[in-house]
Amino acid sequence: MALRYLILIGSAQAVQPLVERCAACTELRPVMTGRRFTVLTAGEGDAICNPLSATTVIGHLFSTIHMSRVKQLDDAMAGRIRQSRGGELVESYWGGYVSVFESPDSSRTHIVRDPVGTAPCYYLKAEGIWVVASDLEALRQARLSTPAIDWGSVGRHLLQPDLRTSETCLTEVVELPGGHRLTLGPGEADVDQLWSPGRFVSPREQISDRAEAVERLRRTTLNCIHAWASCYDELLVQISGGLDSSIVAAGLRKAAAHISCLTIATVQPEGDERGYARAVADHLGLSLREAFFDPSQVDVTHSDGSHLPRPTARCYGQEIDRISLQAAQDAGAQAVFTGNSGDGTFCFLQSVSPVVDRLLTEGLGVGSWRTVEDVVRLTGCSVWTILRLVAGRLLGGRRPYRWRVDTRLLSAEVAAQQRDPREHPWLPPSNRILPGRAAHIARLVQAHYHQEAFPRGRDIPMISPLSSQPLVELCLRIPTWMWCSGGINRAIARAAFAPDLPAAVLERRSKGGPDGLLVDILERNRGTLVDFLGEGLLAQNRIVDAEQIRARLARSGPTVGEDYIRLLDLADAEAWARAWDG
Repeated sequence: MALRYLILIGSAQAVQPLVERCAACTELRPVMTGRRFTVLTAGEGDAICNPLSATTVIGHLFSTIHMSRVKQLDDAMAGRIRQSRGGELVESYWGGYVSVFESPDSSRTHIVRDPVGTAPCYYLKAEGIWVVASDLEALRQARLSTPAIDWGSVGRHLLQPDLRTSETCLTEVVELPGGHRLTLGPGEADVDQLWSPGRFVSPREQISDRAEAVERLRRTTLNCIHAWASCYDELLVQISGGLDSSIVAAGLRKAAAHISCLTIATVQPEGDERGYARAVADHLGLSLREAFFDPSQVDVTHSDGSHLPRPTARCYGQEIDRISLQAAQDAGAQAVFTGNSGDGTFCFLQSVSPVVDRLLTEGLGVGSWRTVEDVVRLTGCSVWTILRLVAGRLLGGRRPYRWRVDTRLLSAEVAAQQRDPREHPWLPPSNRILPGRAAHIARLVQAHYHQEAFPRGRDIPMISPLSSQPLVELCLRIPTWMWCSGGINRAIARAAFAPDLPAAVLERRSKGGPDGLLVDILERNRGTLVDFLGEGLLAQNRIVDAEQIRARLARSGPTVGEDYIRLLDLADAEAWARAWDG
């Protein structure tokens, strides 16, 4: 079952009536009660609890040493968690979890979220108590809170779509970032950072030997995949035909669970990867189900993310989720495994940053020139173009990472906003880490949007094992230039799984995409989007430029550029806003 929970924090007199209301109005049931909090979950096995120390871990927890699931929270372990104020969790364990425990005098309650943010965690104050939740649907069902849309935040979200901070697009709703501890007490809400990728990118942590990097990557990846697979008896794995999902399928081959595979193709040739998916399934001896994406099933006026505090669900995901959930149901699968986040974890960069990193680390030499040659092969640019770009980066000096700003089709007021000064806790403005490593960390931040899982109300979880904490930490220890060695992307991952995958997949240098499909969806819905976006809530609240949008949609002939992507993203935001406004 997909993880759902509520944590109600306050005095017993204030919390108990709300616990009863939640139990009556939702499928959530109490599993743990401390002096100042109560935990409610949807699944009976969704939490491990230690009543003696008032400590609970919600979700999946694995031991870093044994790489196996922790099924009981004994007194000694609970004591270490409380004594370290949650530090023990991020140092000795990993998984997709949110933990809650009280201070020794029970005056404060601590919440810790897993470092890579696999388990969702939002908090707000409602009816005089603190509420921590996996999503906001239960709050609406129990009439605990109905937050309003924060239009300023919506504008910032659309302006800097890659930058995910603790700010959400709803008033009073805050996200607890991965690897952070929230401390709640009478009148206080303090947040501390327990985990940072900066620890693993320091020079003393870097792996200098390529063979060691390959061996450790293979072992860690397999351990993480097997740990997640041990939680289920029947699994469905999505195979896109690319490297990342193929690695997940290869890792699952020796898992104890029964495995079946699914690939989804489009009628457009660039989105039909069935040949590669068949090669992987045949090579691994796994059964493969093939399905076609039906764009007529996509409703651009509907949001599957209406239970979330940001417009992060994509309309084309509706059909992918429908097909995946149906295939999982047909196969009796308890979870769907994907290769999501693989590009971020395996440091897929298409820039000169690896050259700059190596020059700043080793200086001029044979190694740096070899990386120049690798980037030339990787990008297809000339040597002189690469050298010119490298020189520009070096002359510009070390500077904070610059998050992408997208002003397309936004109102003049939103487009004129300054960059968000808060940035992201993993890449603060004062951080002077290597530029390629900063780009790697930024890709890990962006991967959080792939972890929102299926639409609310579905009982099957989506698992992305390539975003597991031990694997992320290891990949941060591998220098960026190793990832493009030989002029291929994700080179260390390819070498690690060369014994397991067919040459057709290992030697791929390009990947099909959904561009043709997205154009098809836009063309089918042009008429609908004219009024939906031109007269919608985003236009009424001066977030988008309605005249520009109408002009783009009124153009005749084939769609050019990337306007179709932006228009569909804005439609997703409009659908989300209408769900909350209504």
